Amino acid sequence: AYAPGGLLQLEPGSYIYECNSACACAPTCRNRVVQRDVSVRLEVFKTRHKGWAVRALEPVRPGGFVCEYVGEIIASEVAERRGGLYDAQG
Repeated sequence: AYAPGGLLQLEPGSYIYECNSACACAPTCRNRVVQRDVSVRLEVFKTRHKGWAVRALEPVRPGGFVCEYVGEIIASEVAERRGGLYDAQG
C-alpha cells in the first residue's frame, strides 16, 4: 500500500491493511505507516461556521500520511448539549 518514504500508492477508496504484531517483519517495515507518530505539525481550531477542525501547519506531500482520526463525528447540536453537561459537571 505504501511506496518508499511512506507515500500512499493505491486507488482512492481502497482499504489499507498494515503489518502488525502477527507479522514477522521489522517495526521499520514500510507497511507500518499508521503505527508511527504523526509526521506533520497539526493544529485543532474552531471554525466560524463548521465547528472544530484540524489543519496541517506545514505542507503535506500528496499521498503522505497525516494522522489517524479515532474520534467521534457529531453534529454541532450534540456537541453543544454535551458541552453544557460537561460544564455543569465541572
